[in-house]
Amino acid sequence: MAERNRMLMATTRPVPAPAELASTPTYTWYGCDLKTGKIVEEIPFEPGGSLQRILGAYSSLQGAFPVADAAGDWKSATDPGRTMLVCVRDDDEMPLWAGIVIGRSGGSDEYISLSLVTLEGYYDRRFVKDRVETHRAGQQIAVDLVFDADNVEGIGMTFPTFFNSAPYHDRTYSADSDQTVYSQLTELMGVEDGPEWTIDVIWSDATKTAFTKRFLVDLSIGNNFDTGDKSVNAIFDYPGCIRSYELKEDYSSSKSATHVEIFGDGEGETRPSGTPGRAEALIAAGWPRYEYRRTISGATQASTLTAHAKELVAWMGSGAQIYTVEANAATAPKLGADWMLGAYVGVQIAESPRHPDGVDILARAIGWELDTVNGTVTPLLEEEDADA
Repeated sequence: MAERNRMLMATTRPVPAPAELASTPTYTWYGCDLKTGKIVEEIPFEPGGSLQRILGAYSSLQGAFPVADAAGDWKSATDPGRTMLVCVRDDDEMPLWAGIVIGRSGGSDEYISLSLVTLEGYYDRRFVKDRVETHRAGQQIAVDLVFDADNVEGIGMTFPTFFNSAPYHDRTYSADSDQTVYSQLTELMGVEDGPEWTIDVIWSDATKTAFTKRFLVDLSIGNNFDTGDKSVNAIFDYPGCIRSYELKEDYSSSKSATHVEIFGDGEGETRPSGTPGRAEALIAAGWPRYEYRRTISGATQASTLTAHAKELVAWMGSGAQIYTVEANAATAPKLGADWMLGAYVGVQIAESPRHPDGVDILARAIGWELDTVNGTVTPLLEEEDADA
């Protein structure tokens, strides 16, 4: 613990300006062609909630913009199904979030309302093709699934280079299964040593007139995933940039288990199953058995079901310990620069009613929420270690 604490304390970042002097970040929204990424118009969009990104999942957002303030081609820039909105932070022109326009409404009201879904959601509307993957790197299987869909009238995704390293997986996909690409990416990510994935956008070139969509996949995504280095570039502190925080400890039925069984589709003897995942260390220490079962549609191989059970019990054994940290976006480590989705971050609590002696936390940001209206950023933390 002392060694880890020294690592956290040794991490440095620029001293932020006092909260009363720091300027709240501002953002610009661009309406773009979904396939080419080319900017059509700047849109005075006002989000109705926080922007959110989570590894391996899509999120939605509602919002609106005043017609009187919109540029002349706002209709083409927000055409449902054909366009996406991209949020860019103004001070460093960093693209942070992109969402497909899936709904638009307006009439006598002075505002046009939009419904958005992040780019990951597109693949919940594309279905898998016939494909057999044997002894294949999980990252490459994920790329193959998305490429098969995007290569036929897709949205112009770009992909990482070829993967050919362990751990390997076997999968069989059928076009007749009616399984979406998104559901199978979720299944693959959920097994032991399954690949993580997400989609982001970057500027296409120095002219900054278009955005490129990137499918990112690896065993662990983040700004230090390639080395396995758990040192951090971002420290959230209280008192400091953190406005408030909460530790929630949850051992309810959906969050915890010491004995996990995963099944495939079927009934009775025809129902595929694998070896249960068990929290042996906890059971040996005196914990009772808490059982959890799940059925995964389309999974038939015992090895796949066993891998799911092992992965789940690793997270569910001791229950969920969730830190929710709400920080001042003006003084907190900078999203997209100091830290990113999947990165390790540090949280240092000097003193609070819950932690009178303080606590240092090392965690991965498996997601984040950004409130562009109220100026807050909330990393969604998966705890690695703490001295609580």
